[in-house]
Amino acid sequence: GNHIAFQLRANRFEGIGSADWAKRMLEAIAASLRPVWGAGYSGSEYERKVMSDVPPLRAEGRDFSEYLPGLFWLNYFGEPYVELIGPDRLLTVPTLARGVGDGVVMELSGGPSAWDDGGYRGSEDAVLNHLGRGFFFSKHDRSRATRAPRWPS
Repeated sequence: GNHIAFQLRANRFEGIGSADWAKRMLEAIAASLRPVWGAGYSGSEYERKVMSDVPPLRAEGRDFSEYLPGLFWLNYFGEPYVELIGPDRLLTVPTLARGVGDGVVMELSGGPSAWDDGGYRGSEDAVLNHLGRGFFFSKHDRSRATRAPRWPS
């Protein structure tokens, strides 16, 4: 499938904080292009949650036919995931969530640097419990049942 990726290497971009710029960009993309899923994360968060721990280095958690790669500091759930998980469940998570286009944007923190602290992990745990862990890849529980939308053939 198609994807868009960008890296922000400075604290500020176009006169605003890079985390706020990333949020605005994700919302603009979501509203106009209607992606299935999107996320904002630091490289270290993605590596810890999705990438293999031993060589060869590969993205283990990228099988969208089975699950989403993870829950990150910034998340977008497009229409197929809103239908699967439920809009009420997505919009009532114990963190910041708002409808954007046909989907939901969810923030676990104000930016990518907090992902490895206790408060963030507590928020992530609460959101995973609220939504259901089976929608997301887990290196620590690979044998659990997972759920994903039914994709057209």
